[in-house]
Order: sequence, then C-alpha cells, then structure tokens
Amino acid sequence: MPKNVNYYQNKKINEQLKKNRANVDIDAIELKIREMLILNGFNTSEIAAVLFTVMRNVLLYERNREFLDKVGINPRQLNTEVVVEIQKLLIKEYLNGLNETGTATKA
Repeated sequence: MPKNVNYYQNKKINEQLKKNRANVDIDAIELKIREMLILNGFNTSEIAAVLFTVMRNVLLYERNREFLDKVGINPRQLNTEVVVEIQKLLIKEYLNGLNETGTATKA
C-alpha cells in the first residue's frame, strides 16, 4: 500500500478496481486505442513502436517484478526481442484462458 494512502482509502480503491476489472471490455479498449492511433495518422511502424513502448513500460511496473523474476528476466534486459517474446508468451497464456472458458476472441 502506498505510504500516502490509509487502509480505508486502499480498501475503497481496491473495491473500485475490482468493479472496473469486472466490466473490462478488451475489444472496446482495443478499438479506442486503434482509433486514436489512426486519428493521429500513425503508420504501422509508429504504431508498433508505441505498442512496444507501452508493453515495456508496463513490464517495468513494480507489480510486474515478480513475473519478470519468475521467468528469469532482469528488467535491464528488456530490449525489443525480450519484450516481443514476453508478449508472445502472455498472448498465448491469455488465449489459452479464453479457450478454457469457451469465450470467443477476435485475436
């Protein structure tokens, strides 16, 4: 828990995050991101760079340290090849989860 957040605030934040997570529509989020990138005239190389940078920065979040440790990756090793391989791993894991639940996917 962050030092500037008390127990009650943290509890409320976690409750709201759980509600938000329950209502996540990945397709809608993807569509908004795609529209934003297209609206700003990004070409495919620029889009690839943005998505790579987002993934790299997310992997560097403190809460993902355990995941990186689990797969034996030092955060300083997050070059293009490593990030792309991690994305492949996570996408396969996500799709396997969808297949197990019988939920359709557009991926």
